[in-house]
Amino acid sequence: CTEMACPLFVPVIEAGWETTEIASLIARKYLQTMNNINIDTLILGCTHYSIMKKHILNCFKDDINIISSDETIINKVNGTLKPAGKETISKDIFYITDIPQKFNFLARRLLGNDIKNIIHINPL
Repeated sequence: CTEMACPLFVPVIEAGWETTEIASLIARKYLQTMNNINIDTLILGCTHYSIMKKHILNCFKDDINIISSDETIINKVNGTLKPAGKETISKDIFYITDIPQKFNFLARRLLGNDIKNIIHINPL
């Protein structure tokens, strides 16, 4: 088991640069040494990382399997919010510690629409 920290992935994604050459260069810089290790499966340890999956895959000379938590989380949240056979009416409220405009910018890019009912809170 080998671990590799990639701390610049999240800021690159949150800045909207995940499809740029910068993202590709950063991925290659972090992951270039992984080709010296015989790996067949890579676990993405952050839900953000799946957004850069194309750049990550391009860093490997052989095909590898990628395990990402993004689909599992989506399914779990959907199962919690929409129990089978039940119609629910809800009003979403988002409590965030980050800048609301930044949160909405990411929501537009990732979800395709604006998020309403954002409440900024101070972290403890």
